[in-house]
Amino acid sequence: MNKFKAYTIVEMIVTMLITSVTISIAYSSFRIINGQFGQYKSRSHRNYELVLLDKFMMKDFTNSIRVIRNTEGYSCQYLDKSIDYEFEESYILRKSNLTDTFKLKIVEPKFYFMNEEEFVPGALIDKVEFTGIIEEESLSFLYKKEYGADILVEKEIREDQ
Repeated sequence: MNKFKAYTIVEMIVTMLITSVTISIAYSSFRIINGQFGQYKSRSHRNYELVLLDKFMMKDFTNSIRVIRNTEGYSCQYLDKSIDYEFEESYILRKSNLTDTFKLKIVEPKFYFMNEEEFVPGALIDKVEFTGIIEEESLSFLYKKEYGADILVEKEIREDQ
């Protein structure tokens, strides 16, 4: 009688058991790593949006010729264009050629000129201050602008008229 070399049923069951344990550990590790990557990705996107908002507001606020208060926020005026920022309760809109939306809860936006709060639309402002809340984290934003004497004299002349 010829004997065939083969595995016994017990050897096959042990092999399948080891394989199933290995696969379940690999799958659990994959789920954990995938969840952590999703959290990292959402935090990175949030931080990118905040850095982009800060970069745009700083650039527009400091490089514009004048910053004018309007009913929804303020407008940065350049020689050839105007960029508007609108403050809503849950987001900030930046309107230029394109409209950007930055999602964060806005608390108490304040607009100042010469350290006095400005409420009148059309008034010149030199400081904007607000608190943004995102994912229960509170962040303070502050932007200042220094005007040349020509802008300040122009403002005084307009007020005297």
